[in-house]
Amino acid sequence: MLEGLERVSNLLVRYEILERLYLRVKRETTKNLEECLIRLYVSMLSFLAKAKRFYSKSSTSKCSIDGICYMTDYPVSDDYLPFDKANVLLRACS
Repeated sequence: MLEGLERVSNLLVRYEILERLYLRVKRETTKNLEECLIRLYVSMLSFLAKAKRFYSKSSTSKCSIDGICYMTDYPVSDDYLPFDKANVLLRACS
């Protein structure tokens, strides 16, 4: 989960720069890039909402009776998937 938060923060910084460089002036050619960015931001917000729910739980609800903590409700690879796909799409758009 923490790795996903780090990836989201890195992507936000990267694409803020891209926005400043290419989306300052509205052009027909930037419309596709803007749509791709929106899809990426939606998927990142979805991940952040899952992360918030996970970290809002008490630490005891994240751990089993034997004291071992599991993250089965939030498989990391599944959480990365939406914004990784959007990131790949965005690279193709730019």
